[in-house]
Amino acid sequence: MKMLLDLLLWKTGQAHLSGILKLMMLGLIFLAYPLIVKIRKEIINAIMSGRDVLVIMAAGGGKSLCYQLPAILRDGVALVISPLLSLIQDQVMGLTALGIPAYMLTSTTSKENEKFIYKALEKGEGELKILYVTPEKISKSKRFMSKLEKCHNAGRLSLISIDEAHCCSQWGHDFRPDYKSLSILKTQFSNVPVVALTATATQKVQYDVMEMLRIPKCVKFVSTVNRPNLFYTVRSKSSIGKVVVDEIAEFIQESYPNSESGIVYCFSRKECEQVAAELRARGIAADYYHADMDVNAREKVHMRWSKNKLQVIVGTVAFGMGINKPDVRFVIHHSLSKSMETYYQESGRAGRDGLPSECVLFYRPADVPRQVVFLFISPLTMLISIAFQHTIIQK
Repeated sequence: MKMLLDLLLWKTGQAHLSGILKLMMLGLIFLAYPLIVKIRKEIINAIMSGRDVLVIMAAGGGKSLCYQLPAILRDGVALVISPLLSLIQDQVMGLTALGIPAYMLTSTTSKENEKFIYKALEKGEGELKILYVTPEKISKSKRFMSKLEKCHNAGRLSLISIDEAHCCSQWGHDFRPDYKSLSILKTQFSNVPVVALTATATQKVQYDVMEMLRIPKCVKFVSTVNRPNLFYTVRSKSSIGKVVVDEIAEFIQESYPNSESGIVYCFSRKECEQVAAELRARGIAADYYHADMDVNAREKVHMRWSKNKLQVIVGTVAFGMGINKPDVRFVIHHSLSKSMETYYQESGRAGRDGLPSECVLFYRPADVPRQVVFLFISPLTMLISIAFQHTIIQK
């Protein structure tokens, strides 16, 4: 392991890094060593050589490592743009646990931390290696952009990473208008490498991402979307809500009696609260998570689940994008996702540690009209119809 670390240091000319930072790097490499092979090594080398990069890699494939390792190896501060607070909290929590100086600048950041971050950006004081923000910070905070420009002018902006990059495209399944503002980054900081990452992107979405982020000459890496450790099942869904929850509870209690972690996705916020309450009534440690909740309440639920004090989170799409909890053993869909891409993203939160995990979809035709976007997205409906025809549905 030490030989690998020394080789990385030698190849990147960073032999002057402190012993403490070397230990932090060693911890990161040790935890993710199986991922530093094949495509990941090529991605990391491209970023280290200063190239713009677009990465399309399956959920759980180690996308975060592809920018986190170069962020540590390169001098200066790496800026990471992520779409959801839960995702940012999860990433920062994981990095700080390794001793890596990672911070987030969001609406929940304390005044003390905000002051430290702005001082680190402007004057280079204090240890700051990776900074996470939402796209709204780029589009709406002139103060932040001013500090970031000073950081760049001093030669301390090492790279820019844009996670869940499919949100840039109006053709993407999670389009976010504020992602449009990210085009300013390459314009303003043209010599800083940009890394765009996502788990799913059609050719049209890939083109949109490259055009919007102004990285037309980027190196593109596309890995397989197959996750052989995930096992998919479609079950017939009763029209009686209580029966559906009974079946979900029975599945969890019989298949995962040792309180292994899982996620249940619902169509609406109201359903999330109802299903979570009914699971608790059946003896399962569950709570809900959706966008209408207070930020602190969401963070509390997320932390309890991350620390295995909750077995199940019942959420809308607001929960889970990029969540890095490796031991999620099951993902259950109480209702259809809004698209095939969304379903792939959501179900892909299972089994990130490579161990066998289950993805269960409860389906009934009456759920389809609830998803307005199904006017444009028929593949998921077709897939389920094929599943019925081949009798893989378990009643």
